[in-house]
Amino acid sequence: QGNNLLCSNWDRESLDKLDYNGIYEYFYGMKYDRRFEPEQYPHGIPAEEFEETIMDYLPVSKEEIRQWAVFDEGRQVYRVFLYEGTRITAGLLQWSVIIFIFQSDTDTPGY
Repeated sequence: QGNNLLCSNWDRESLDKLDYNGIYEYFYGMKYDRRFEPEQYPHGIPAEEFEETIMDYLPVSKEEIRQWAVFDEGRQVYRVFLYEGTRITAGLLQWSVIIFIFQSDTDTPGY
């Protein structure tokens, strides 16, 4: 499946279709202004760090992330997924997320 944020047809009602484990590295890069180093997480990404990073960029709750991503409840970590050949620049992703939020806030009745 791979990182499907920019190559899927999705909206607020279909956020469960995104690959949260796959997009984490891009959101990490935008949040911390450095490349995600999976070697630092040999047992998985701590739940709080993963969830806060995802929630900074997408309108989802911790409970939804735990349901939709690959989450190890016993260890309280998320599995690291990296897909070769799918790297994009953080700037492109950042603009896409900004456009999504802008469009959703102005085009979605009742939100």
